[in-house]
Amino acid sequence: MLIQQSLENEAFRVKDLLPRRDYLYIDDFIKALISCIPLQGYHVLNIGSGISYSVQDIINTLQQIQQTHLPVLSEEQQRPNEIMDTVADISEAKKYLHWHPDTSLETGLRRMIAHYQTLTKG
Repeated sequence: MLIQQSLENEAFRVKDLLPRRDYLYIDDFIKALISCIPLQGYHVLNIGSGISYSVQDIINTLQQIQQTHLPVLSEEQQRPNEIMDTVADISEAKKYLHWHPDTSLETGLRRMIAHYQTLTKG
């Protein structure tokens, strides 16, 4: 939704700018899954980037990528029972899978923008 809003070149409209989430690019997730194939036994592993970003961080990155200064309209409406910061501890995944995420937030967003633009052409 934020990518679509950024490409419409009007304004970002969100409920709350503060919640933080751990975003992982799909290619990194797939590499983690493939790395699990040779594992023996059972392991509980968190797969993520190991970094959390707020909604505001995502908007700022999108603005930087697209060189815009669109208005940001937040309702400042926190959802009931909102967990304000979610980040994966990926230390076990690094240890057992010899895996780590390769795609930065900015690179992932750039790829998603390009893909979205491809889908919406014509």
